[in-house]
Amino acid sequence: MERTTIYLDDSIKRCLLELSAEESRKKGRRIGMAVMVRDALVEYLRKKGKAVQDPQSVVDKMLATRGTLGEDFEKRVKKAQAEINKWQIKSV
Repeated sequence: MERTTIYLDDSIKRCLLELSAEESRKKGRRIGMAVMVRDALVEYLRKKGKAVQDPQSVVDKMLATRGTLGEDFEKRVKKAQAEINKWQIKSV
């Protein structure tokens, strides 16, 4: 997820704050404005034919490439993993 800035007119911000408070009371947990804005953007993009992928589907797609990449690439990744596994973190 990436942080970004959007500029809202006062009436939109006020409505979002009110809705956030209402939803938070209904669900018994805080529902922030950012969550509502993300949900609205995802719905808008889907209506426009743009598929928005959740993080888990991206991970699944990345894992689905196993065995389809070049043998040399997989060897380099395994070598790098082996080197990283040797690292030891020590407190000073």
